[in-house]
Amino acid sequence: MHTAMTDSTQPKRTKLSVDLLLALSWMLICVPACAFAVIQMRTLPGILTGGVGICLGLLPASWLLWWKQNQPQYRTYTVVLIAIALIASGIVLALAPSRVPAADARLQQYYTNTVTIDPYVPSNFVPESDQLRIGFALLSRGNQFVDEINALSDFINLPRLDPFFDMAQSQRILPPTMEIYQQLEADPDFAEVGSTLGWSYNQILNQPWEVGHYYLYIPESAGAEPLPTMVFLHGSFGNFKGYTWVLRDLAEARGMAIIAPSYGLGNWDTPQTSAVIERTLSDAEQHVAIDHERVYLAGISNGGVGVLNVLDTMAAQFSGAIFISSVLQSEILDANAQVVPMLFLTGQLDERVPVDYIRRYATQLDDADFNVTLQTWADADHFLLFTHREAVIDAMNSWLTTLQR
Repeated sequence: MHTAMTDSTQPKRTKLSVDLLLALSWMLICVPACAFAVIQMRTLPGILTGGVGICLGLLPASWLLWWKQNQPQYRTYTVVLIAIALIASGIVLALAPSRVPAADARLQQYYTNTVTIDPYVPSNFVPESDQLRIGFALLSRGNQFVDEINALSDFINLPRLDPFFDMAQSQRILPPTMEIYQQLEADPDFAEVGSTLGWSYNQILNQPWEVGHYYLYIPESAGAEPLPTMVFLHGSFGNFKGYTWVLRDLAEARGMAIIAPSYGLGNWDTPQTSAVIERTLSDAEQHVAIDHERVYLAGISNGGVGVLNVLDTMAAQFSGAIFISSVLQSEILDANAQVVPMLFLTGQLDERVPVDYIRRYATQLDDADFNVTLQTWADADHFLLFTHREAVIDAMNSWLTTLQR
C-alpha cells in the first residue's frame, strides 16, 4: 500500500516542480527587466507600469508556493502583489492619454487608413520620454557590456547593439532630449496624442504597423489663407514626438504647418515611400489649407533616404528640401530634381553619417548644377536637432527666407 501511494503521488510532485520551475524562470526574466526599466524612468505612469511588471513577475511563483505547495505564508504575499498591481494599473489607466486631441489643439494626429485607436497599450501608458530613457540605457550599457566581454579574449568578437552609441554619447544627448520632452509633456496638446512608438514595436514583432499615421501641427497665426507646409520624415526607430516639438518653433516663426508622417522603424528606402507621402498630403488637405507653391520636404537621419526617393518621383511638388544628419543614396538624383533647392545640415562629430560623406554628396550635386547649401557645426554629432535645436531651426528659417526673395 505504501508503494502504491508513492507511485500515485509522483506525477503530481513532478508537475508541481515543472510549474514552479517555469514560474521562477519567468520571475528571473521579468523582475530584473522591469526593475531596470523602473530605475531609468522618471514619470509616475512609467514607474507604476514598471511596478506592475515586477508584481506580475513575482505573482506566479508566490501563488504556486501558497496554493499548490501549501505554504500559507505566501498567501499574504500573493494578496499584496495582486492589490498593488490592481491599484497601480488603475492609476496608470486613469493617467493614460486618450490619443484623441481636443478639436482646437495645435497638434493633431490623423490616419489615412482605418484604425481602431486603443489608448490602453503599454507604449501609450509609458510616456515617450521614459521609453527613450530605457532605449538610451539599453544601448549604452549593452554596448559597454559587449565591450567588456570582447576584452576578455581575442577569440570573442560579439557585435555591439549599436556600433556608434556609447555611454559618453548617451550622457551628452540625454539632458537636451529630456529638456525637450519635459516641455512637450507639460503641453496638453502634445501630451494628449500619446506616442507612435507602438507601431515601431509592432514592426519589430512582425505585427501590423503601417496605419497611415501622421502628426499635423498648425501654428497659432493660422487663418483662412493657405499655409506654407513642411513634410518631415523621421529617422530610424520611429516618429519621436520630440521632432515635431522642435519643428514647432519653425512653424510658429514662419506661420507654417508641419506634417510628420509615421512609417514604423523609418525604413523609407522602399517603392511605397512616394505613395505614403502622396496619401498623407491628400488627407492633410482635408484638415488644413496648404499653399502648394510653398511645400517643403525635410528628413532626419534615415529620413534623408525617403526625401531622395520622393524627389525622384515628385520633385515638382516641392519648393525645397532639407537634410538633417541624413543618410543618402549612392546615386545622384535625376536632373528633374534640379528645380528643388537643397539644404544639408550636419555635425562634424557625426560618426554615423560622417561630414565628409555629406560634403562629397553635396559637391556632386553642386557639380551637376543643383542648388545646394551645406552648413555644419564643429561641436555637433548625429543628434544635432536635439542638442543644437535653436541653431538648426535658425539655419532652416534663414534658408527658407532666402528662397522667397
